[in-house]
Amino acid sequence: MKFFDNGRNEFYPLDAIESMRKSYKLRGSDQHVPAKIYLKSNPEHGIETEDYTIDQILRVGASVVPADPGMRLLTFVYHPGSDDPGPWVHDEPILAWRVGHHGGIDPVVIDIHFEGMDAYHAIRDATGQVYNFEANYSSQEAWEMDMRNSADREHARKLAESA
Repeated sequence: MKFFDNGRNEFYPLDAIESMRKSYKLRGSDQHVPAKIYLKSNPEHGIETEDYTIDQILRVGASVVPADPGMRLLTFVYHPGSDDPGPWVHDEPILAWRVGHHGGIDPVVIDIHFEGMDAYHAIRDATGQVYNFEANYSSQEAWEMDMRNSADREHARKLAESA
């Protein structure tokens, strides 16, 4: 049986959940209504929690599909203008796929800090092709070059703005 923590070290079984509602702001007001989880045993009384807890519950309950062999998550790290700019590429195996934060699919990897795909991530398949949100690349080298050129342009733009 899987459990969730409401953020206050109070644990409840996932299968006891009747419904969930994320936080929101009342229209025309500054009043903030907190996120709540409603249990089957007491559906009128919600347990206050954070939106993050609801996101995690949705991810735990989501289907996980094994990844094909050779699928890799690439993370591009580059800091032009710093003492040690890089670039570096972190490369790790994709174990499976699951529903992501924004309703798409995200890779499941061992890196505990990975929370979902961002602009500095890409997927490399077994053939060596690389895919990200914006384009497909014939190789990892082509993707890295595009990422570095983009970061260099942004760095030059910021330098010009500050001059």
